[in-house]
Amino acid sequence: MDDCFIYSSKDIGKIPEVNSGFLPSWVNQEKELFSIRKKDGFFSCCDILKLQNRRVPLLYKKAVEEKGIYEVEITFESVNLEEEVLIFTSRRHLAFKEKVSNLTTLSFLIDVSPIIPRGQEVAVNDEAINLAFFNAKVENIKVTKSEGRRIFIFGDSTVADQGAELPYSPFTSYSGWGQMLSYFITKNAISNHAHSGLTTASFRREGHYKIVIKEIRENDIVLMQFGHNDQKLKELNYNTGYRENLIKYIEEIEEKGAIAIIVTPLARNSFDNCGNYNDLLKEFASECLLIGKEKNIQVIDLHKFSMELFISLGL
Repeated sequence: MDDCFIYSSKDIGKIPEVNSGFLPSWVNQEKELFSIRKKDGFFSCCDILKLQNRRVPLLYKKAVEEKGIYEVEITFESVNLEEEVLIFTSRRHLAFKEKVSNLTTLSFLIDVSPIIPRGQEVAVNDEAINLAFFNAKVENIKVTKSEGRRIFIFGDSTVADQGAELPYSPFTSYSGWGQMLSYFITKNAISNHAHSGLTTASFRREGHYKIVIKEIRENDIVLMQFGHNDQKLKELNYNTGYRENLIKYIEEIEEKGAIAIIVTPLARNSFDNCGNYNDLLKEFASECLLIGKEKNIQVIDLHKFSMELFISLGL
């Protein structure tokens, strides 16, 4: 296990999609941010800069022989009992967020698969397990090949894995909802292929769908949420290109024996000058519900839920 920890911040990869999702900020790229300490059989991270309200993680990267699903079992304790332990997997997928008072063992599934990094055109194979620990000292990490169901995610920036700067402050970073799904689901492996700016058309055209359709197996689940960027293109209007593309995905996914689920687009936080909510994605959300009825598939109405939340909070 010793040689799998990243001992220098200068060894962190430059592409967040093929490491833990964390990158040193541009002002800290040439600085050493942390050191690794081993004491009484536990590994922990020592913050060198000690910036207020910012922290650095203990980073772990273990190469695996092939892509697929892996079970990860971690035994750890808290460094500071008064603070929460944060554990992230893959591309900053939240896996654990709690205070810990005793030696704790946590297990979950991770999907290792190729991905096309943001702004690139070619898929990258990152056959490794990536973990990041905040406020944790780690005794043991066990990685084993596993079988199980994967939950694939298609979508745009509101769903995507988003990177964060080091030293890390949660208040200066953001994420798509797909990045947080692993916190609530531990018995399935999350495989998020959403990216900022994607539409129902560009997800296929830019090669993301080609990666996923090769890997989908019977009983896997596919969550699809588009609309924010389709809305900006005339050819992807809700009742033409958008509808046609979603139906084509559904039919091809079901041919593989997998389960297709549409997620209505996350509502925009938009109000008019009088303080009334302005529902800019109403037609796209309604079309998703209509397609769900026509194709007899489940639809998660995230649009309705998020819109009601925005209205309750107000401007």
